[in-house]
Amino acid sequence: MESTSFIRRPNNLQPRRDSSLTVDKLRVSSLGLYGRDNEMATLNKCLESVMSQDNQRQLVLISGCSGTGKTALASTLKLRVRRQKGAFIRGKFDVYRRDEPYTGIAAACRELCGEMLLLRDTPSSEALFQEIRSKIVDQLGTELPLLTNVIPHLHEIVGESEGLEDKMERQVHPQAKSRFNYAFRRYLRVMSSYFMPLVLCLDDLQWADLASLDLLRVLITDRDNPNLMVIGCYRSNEVNDTHILTKVLRDLKDKNEQDGFDVTEITVGSLEIPDTHRMLMDLLSADDSRTLSLAQICHKKTDGNAFFFIHFLSSLLEQHLLSFNLGTFKWSWDALEIESQMLATENVVDLMRDKMDELSDPVIQGLQLAACLGSTFDKKTLGLVWDEIRRGKDDIKEDIEHFLHVSVEEGLLE
Repeated sequence: MESTSFIRRPNNLQPRRDSSLTVDKLRVSSLGLYGRDNEMATLNKCLESVMSQDNQRQLVLISGCSGTGKTALASTLKLRVRRQKGAFIRGKFDVYRRDEPYTGIAAACRELCGEMLLLRDTPSSEALFQEIRSKIVDQLGTELPLLTNVIPHLHEIVGESEGLEDKMERQVHPQAKSRFNYAFRRYLRVMSSYFMPLVLCLDDLQWADLASLDLLRVLITDRDNPNLMVIGCYRSNEVNDTHILTKVLRDLKDKNEQDGFDVTEITVGSLEIPDTHRMLMDLLSADDSRTLSLAQICHKKTDGNAFFFIHFLSSLLEQHLLSFNLGTFKWSWDALEIESQMLATENVVDLMRDKMDELSDPVIQGLQLAACLGSTFDKKTLGLVWDEIRRGKDDIKEDIEHFLHVSVEEGLLE
């Protein structure tokens, strides 16, 4: 993928710290995927199978170490799915919320509710929204409160379920779990009959709770939901032979022919030097031979991990070992100097640790609180927790804004 990189001119009316320009200068957001052509072809073939007349359900398992681009690979389908009037929804499991069932699936369903609300708010699609809404209420009936307990955003679509009180509090007792699985299966059948195909991407599957894995089995083995594609991403280095995920996936592979769905496994490894070299040339808008030596240094320090690669380049910028020359309008660096300066650092993990040690106290405290809130959180919740901890000390609004700004700029939060 070709891309260009330009320096963003500073706004004199809104001065910003030099470090806040790091990512903007490198234009990381303009990069695509590198070295994943075969994997993307396999993924697209699976999607075509769902969209074909055969309507073959697909379970795609993407494994690899953290930072290798598993989620980025899965997300390459998003644009194509939307062009087909389908829905690509993504949920992420959290290591700190493993005792709370269905968190990753509930997060994906929030996005699905968002797709519905877009229909409601678009005049030309309002009639379709009402049709889907009526179908959900009709198909679920008295089972609807089971879903609204886990997916509160459903209330915005179906309204309050008066007279259908149900006190299921996300417990996983056999009877409650069986009822919930049945209700969720019927709900997804309705949604996939309007959003075709429906692609459910579940990230960090290695942290999924048993109830979620059981629901995953129920969904993918449902013969009455032909428009469904499930993508499960997990860290292979955190899943051994005794891991519960291994057992669940093994059982699914044994049942795929019997239950009429395909299982495809994709392993995402580290990038090779030619891939990191091409990424570097696109990022720096350079095609001369000097980039190869820099690419080799970056590859050595990051072991071809795409996430670490970007952060390593950011550290070179911060240490002025990589800079943009406004005279020539080109990037400049000295590979020998970079190699000598970085000799004492074993890898980019050490660099990131040192980088975090230099952060201000509000940013460090914000990261600690954010980690406790899970993989996703909203600004209001963060403010409530922060206010509880620092009550009466000072105005926290400025600290929160500073924390969010710095964390996003440094690539610590999205």
